[in-house]
Amino acid sequence: MGELFRSNLVQQAAPSNGDFITPTLIGAEEYDFAERDLRYTKAMFRLLVDDKEFAKENKAIMGQWLATWVPRCISAARTLQPLWSQPDAKPPRFEDGLDRAKSRFSGILSDLDLQAPKELGQ
Repeated sequence: MGELFRSNLVQQAAPSNGDFITPTLIGAEEYDFAERDLRYTKAMFRLLVDDKEFAKENKAIMGQWLATWVPRCISAARTLQPLWSQPDAKPPRFEDGLDRAKSRFSGILSDLDLQAPKELGQ
């Protein structure tokens, strides 16, 4: 949700609508997320999926989380679609932005050896 809205709507539409400050601020936050937050989050989950004793159980629990939350996130993301039609200078297509966000998330799940829910393919 955050990546779709932040990177694929605000970052793209703001400059062509006269806002050059917001992309600068969001760009700094995106860098912080990519360089720090995502790195330590992946390391934390890596400990759980590679645990010698409980990896199978941990993956099952994470699979349940994904089965619950990914469909909700995809549904919520799709409710944002009308925003892509509002700016005078339009950002890239909604579906392209959603595909980029889903692809990045699928890559993270793959790196952690977790099964991506079927909703990520829709």
